Amino acid sequence: IVNFNGSVSPVLNSSSPPQYGYLNINNTGGVNPSVDWTILYSLTVGSGASFNSGLTTQNLYGTLTNNGTITSSGVFNFLPSTAATENMGSLFSSTGIVNFGGAGAMTLAGTPTFFRDVIISNTNVSGITPSSNWNITNDFTVNSGAVFNASTRTYFVGGDISNNGTINSGTSTFTLNGSSTQDIYSLSAFRNLTLSKSAASATISSNVAVNGILN
Repeated sequence: IVNFNGSVSPVLNSSSPPQYGYLNINNTGGVNPSVDWTILYSLTVGSGASFNSGLTTQNLYGTLTNNGTITSSGVFNFLPSTAATENMGSLFSSTGIVNFGGAGAMTLAGTPTFFRDVIISNTNVSGITPSSNWNITNDFTVNSGAVFNASTRTYFVGGDISNNGTINSGTSTFTLNGSSTQDIYSLSAFRNLTLSKSAASATISSNVAVNGILN
């Protein structure tokens, strides 16, 4: 177990990527990794604390409990090999890549603020099921062999949609709202698909089925 406590941001100058078992972030000054980290079992961010991973790659193989703030502009990989709950809290944001991967059943909780690029690569048959609406400012990708359960949620996507896996559309709505040209490639049908673009156009590079409302 490693605890980062206190109120002054620690100076971290690692020369090689560390590996943690159980990592607890309680420091209210902010913890800012300087290199990639691997967390095997759990990452917990306490109330009032912040974990700012910057341009690094964070590999989380266990559970996440975020009661504080998590920001990332690099890569944040969720990679459980067994069942894990990933509670992103209400202050999780990424201007980089968030990858929901691994082979373990993943339960999502929380209401993340926004993502830039989202990749669904988890190969568990239960799939990935968001616990809130998602705001994705750039690309949304579902890899081959992965399952995304869109459920009743609304997904705002500012970039391309590329689905080589399975999207179980439920009663969901995907809204394209980017200001540049956006492309859709999907092997699965959408329930509701909305174009809400102030500029440019949307293109399709596969057959696209909409079983509900196309707006």
